[in-house]
Amino acid sequence: MHRISPNLRTGLTFHRAGRFNRAESIYRAVLGEDPSNADALHLIGLILHQRGNSQAALDYVQNAVRTVPGKALYRGSLGEIER
Repeated sequence: MHRISPNLRTGLTFHRAGRFNRAESIYRAVLGEDPSNADALHLIGLILHQRGNSQAALDYVQNAVRTVPGKALYRGSLGEIER
């Protein structure tokens, strides 16, 4: 079973509280350590989408899907962004 890293968990706490800048900085720090971290790619994409930047969001979520093609959550987010 996949476990989310403590840093991403902290980012999610900020994200859920609507503190997008803080959450995004944590997600980007995770990517700085692991550029192929699909969860961080996906979560940055969600923040970008929530801010109305759907094209950039699409790029991040597509990268997450390329990294972990079988994860339904990422594919579902693609569909949501493309709507």
